Amino acid sequence: MERRQVNGFVLGVAVLLGIVWSRDAGASVTRADSLYWASVAQVGAASSSERIKRFEDVLNADRGYAPAHYELAKLYLSLNTPEDRQRAERAIREAIRLAPDDVDYQLLLGDVMWAQGFRHNAAQHYERVLQNHPEGTRAAYWIGLRAFKEFMKYIEMINPETTKGPGGSTTMIVHMTEFGERERDKAVEHLTKSVEVDPSFADAYYPLGLIYFEDKQPKGLIRVAERLLKHDPDSKDALMFCGLGYQALGNYRKAYDLYVRALAQMHPDERGVMESIAYIASEGVQREIGGVAGGEDGMDSASVWRDALGIERFWRRQDPLYLTPYNERRIDHYGRVAYANLSFSRPSEGIEGWRTDKGMAYIRFGRYLRRTVIRPSIDKEDLDQEVTVRPHTEAWMYEGFRVMFRNWDGLDHWAFDPKTSRNYVRSLPPRHVDPFGRQKYTMPHLVVAFQEEDAVRLEVSYAIPETRVKRSEPEGFIYVDEGVFLFDENWDEVCRKQDTTYELEEAGADRVRRCYLLSHRSLTIDPGQYQLAVEVGDKRGGSIGTFQEQRALSFPDTALAVSDLLLASQIAPANPFPESRQDLTVVPNPLRSFTRSEPVFIYLEVYNLARDAFGRTGYDISYRLGRPKQDEVDPALFAALDLPEASAYMEIETAPEGTDTALPYRVRYVLPERNRILPEDGGAGRSGMETETAVTARYEGDREDDFTYLQIDIRHVPAGVHKLTVTARDVHTGQAAERNILFRVIE
Repeated sequence: MERRQVNGFVLGVAVLLGIVWSRDAGASVTRADSLYWASVAQVGAASSSERIKRFEDVLNADRGYAPAHYELAKLYLSLNTPEDRQRAERAIREAIRLAPDDVDYQLLLGDVMWAQGFRHNAAQHYERVLQNHPEGTRAAYWIGLRAFKEFMKYIEMINPETTKGPGGSTTMIVHMTEFGERERDKAVEHLTKSVEVDPSFADAYYPLGLIYFEDKQPKGLIRVAERLLKHDPDSKDALMFCGLGYQALGNYRKAYDLYVRALAQMHPDERGVMESIAYIASEGVQREIGGVAGGEDGMDSASVWRDALGIERFWRRQDPLYLTPYNERRIDHYGRVAYANLSFSRPSEGIEGWRTDKGMAYIRFGRYLRRTVIRPSIDKEDLDQEVTVRPHTEAWMYEGFRVMFRNWDGLDHWAFDPKTSRNYVRSLPPRHVDPFGRQKYTMPHLVVAFQEEDAVRLEVSYAIPETRVKRSEPEGFIYVDEGVFLFDENWDEVCRKQDTTYELEEAGADRVRRCYLLSHRSLTIDPGQYQLAVEVGDKRGGSIGTFQEQRALSFPDTALAVSDLLLASQIAPANPFPESRQDLTVVPNPLRSFTRSEPVFIYLEVYNLARDAFGRTGYDISYRLGRPKQDEVDPALFAALDLPEASAYMEIETAPEGTDTALPYRVRYVLPERNRILPEDGGAGRSGMETETAVTARYEGDREDDFTYLQIDIRHVPAGVHKLTVTARDVHTGQAAERNILFRVIE
């Protein structure tokens, strides 16, 4: 007698596909043999009724063909009606009469008893089988598997017991945890015995490992999986199982390596299921990247994605940490699909776990925060009242919502509760818990774009709080990984600058900026639409600073244009008449905050100036300080962390709708020597300082592209957020371009 065994990680646990059985090993193939194997070949391809008819044809050819009785018993059991359970019992008892020593037949009889509700009798029957076959593995496995299922059912089950008294009805909640723990211990005992007797018996490893997983003991799961890998190092199921353990432990590097090895061993159809994003991507995204063929859920094992590159782009935008060489969100998805297939599959029916309602919910939302199981019950207070049947229900609780399931038959045929339809589940956004959420913080930052011939120069500066990095002792060095990652509008990677920094300078000497470390990066890229991500990971403390910006980076070819405004805490020229950006020392201020005792510096560039008949260019620049409007202020820009003094608070005073944004105070502007002031009557002005809310400077020369900078004295500016507007006007064409920036003044 031979049993075909299929390891159960991706396709389920322990599917018995067929039994070779004959009265005489040397007998020739009979008509019943031919009919039987033709029927076995229809597993998963024909309906239950068609397969029942085929096996009945086998018995018409030979009533003593025990395997046909056995297969019929399994089919009747899967139909799960009272009549079919009785048919299943008659069929398996006939198979046992013909082959009383067959362990599989004896075990199926226990399953039938279990399904009929005689669970105590079934448990005793399993024990007898084990006593009669102590050298075997399958009896211990089935006892352990049944105990594992009982553990999963009882460990978080409650039983509402309602009693009626003189004062009315009272409901008491009885927790069934003790029953679950008892079944857990029993399952561990028998499953461990099964693998000890036959270490190569893979089926027993999976429920044993799952017990550790459900019991929040990932190291135990890893031990079980690694023991299995010793016997089959290339088993895709064992590799996925081991990866799930390391993922639960938070070791994403090891989990990623194991998942990659497992995917390499998979058939393309299986890999298609693992890679499918049908349960987590919106319909619009799926259409955008090509969609799938086959299966109403888009995860059929025969599905083929028409745009593999689109899937890669999808995962790229989901990546929670670009500093690592792997995608933790994708790893989490692999683990969800693997767990769903292992835990929710119904092998006897050929149904993989991802196809079930529970599988769909688990892949979309991940591990629940809390699970509650309510046992089925029948309520009937007296003979004259109707019987109320409460089904077996299960609730998965998440942040702000829950998913409900019902089971009417007790055989793992779980489905969404009527209040939790598939459409409702699809309407909820996919859920992913960032594994680095507690380590992350948003860094104050400044991203400024400049034109550089036909390209764009992107200057990125950001401030790292001193409190977020851990210095070495006694040297005082920091040790951080810094990465600047740029993607185009399709999420194809354009640029990756990643290195390790051992020392950074303070962002400034004032009481706010001295609590931050300043870092600066410069990129030269083609014009286009980009997604920028910057990450800083502290090697010693584990904190992760991050921010992302989506920007359209381009400048017109011929019309007057102005760069972004670079806000700085210091601009120092090498000489009174600097010729280029390289002649300036600029210290960016990504905190966008200034005390009254220090000046505000602004750097900008002007492009595409027109020449007159003599080849000369000229432009006016107006600077105007005012209050921002409500919709112009993003408080996140000024959410500086760990301010050292209570007086350094954030105050945003905005201009009411329809009112002038001019401020009722005077500001002193310090202009570079290369510019001069135009008085209000348009005549010749003088160089130097002015104390006006708005001021205009003129430059005349021979440059089509030029730069300038400004110093603002804010000693008399009130605390709060202010908007500086810069307007450039070409004196030859009249064209104008405008930019503005917000900054904060603190006490």
